[in-house]
Amino acid sequence: MKKLFAVAILSTASMSAMATDQGGYLTANVGSTIYSNAVSQIIPSVSFRNPYTIGIGGGYHLNPYLSLEGGYSRMNESTITTTYITFPRTATERLKASSLRIAIVGSLPIGEKFELLGFLGAANTQIDYTASLTGTGFSADVAQSASARKTNLMYGLGAQFNFNKRISLRSQYLDLGKVQLPGNFSGGVAAPNIGVKIVTMGAVFNF
Repeated sequence: MKKLFAVAILSTASMSAMATDQGGYLTANVGSTIYSNAVSQIIPSVSFRNPYTIGIGGGYHLNPYLSLEGGYSRMNESTITTTYITFPRTATERLKASSLRIAIVGSLPIGEKFELLGFLGAANTQIDYTASLTGTGFSADVAQSASARKTNLMYGLGAQFNFNKRISLRSQYLDLGKVQLPGNFSGGVAAPNIGVKIVTMGAVFNF
């Protein structure tokens, strides 16, 4: 799959001789985070909900078929609340993430207004986990916090509708890779290796 994205993007570069349009652009988007293996350490069968994400970015059109783009996404905090029946206490677990990325963006025009996009680059993603308890204290094996940052290969697909030369509407799916939280969770199991993907829609402003 990753090789397919690379071939698709690089193949657009061969068309650059046909192209003359250049210039910078800004992006703004909102959408959903898709976590994988993001589970509670109190009840491992319960997963964190997928929160919304917001992002901004910018890039430069090398030509109509190839761009260099950077971006930042912030994932909203997701929580799991567990109330213990046998003890007067409530555990609250929180997960949040953010990511910086840079990518080559290949474009395949479909007609005058529509184009398909391919993304290939790198994403530096930070994940932070915390757990707090009201009532009696934690047992000794419960991790109260864990944080990690990792740079991964990033790839994705998108589509863009161009209203005119200045303003476009873009939807995109990006796989930002996995981040392994350090240490152990309750019960001595390794903290999870969490996958992060985002699906967003937003605007592109050319200048």
